[in-house]
Amino acid sequence: MYALEKVRTSVKVIFHLLQITVILSGVLTLLTVYLLFVRPDSLIPIPPKYLFPITSIGILSIINGFIGFNCLNSERKTKVFLFVLTLSALMNIQIILAISSNRILDKRVLWMNERWNALSAVQKEYVQRKFQCCGLETTSDRSTPRCKFNVPCSSVLESVLRTLRNTSQLVLVYMFFIETLSLCTLSFLKFIK
Repeated sequence: MYALEKVRTSVKVIFHLLQITVILSGVLTLLTVYLLFVRPDSLIPIPPKYLFPITSIGILSIINGFIGFNCLNSERKTKVFLFVLTLSALMNIQIILAISSNRILDKRVLWMNERWNALSAVQKEYVQRKFQCCGLETTSDRSTPRCKFNVPCSSVLESVLRTLRNTSQLVLVYMFFIETLSLCTLSFLKFIK
């Protein structure tokens, strides 16, 4: 009996750490969305239909983390059900986002052309200086007059998109693992007495 209590205490600590991780990931997701995509001076304004799943992941992560803390100390099955429900929604959105993130690269040429045309001359200069490139498809393709680099921006931006996609997929897999572990530890704590 003493050994089981010791294991339960350890699993409870692990569960708390997992919930803190889930809450922090939600906060970081929302912060990243704001800093990269939503700010008025953002160079990567993404349409709201693409931001909705990412924002949903951030909000659901925060809600799920707090529900997890709440249901651990409660005997009510409703809280456990709510935890499992929000966790299921969160995990499903993550799977959909991971699968659909490959479409970014499929539509990159059209997207980059639209974005490049929408940038002001100052923004184009900033992008060209930041990534040390000129123009879009070629160095003379809609570049600013003062640009002196020999690399077209499309190849550099494509590399940035690939890195962004790979990083986001890695984060989604990591969070999926954390959430699955969270569900397993809660199941252990609630069902093994």
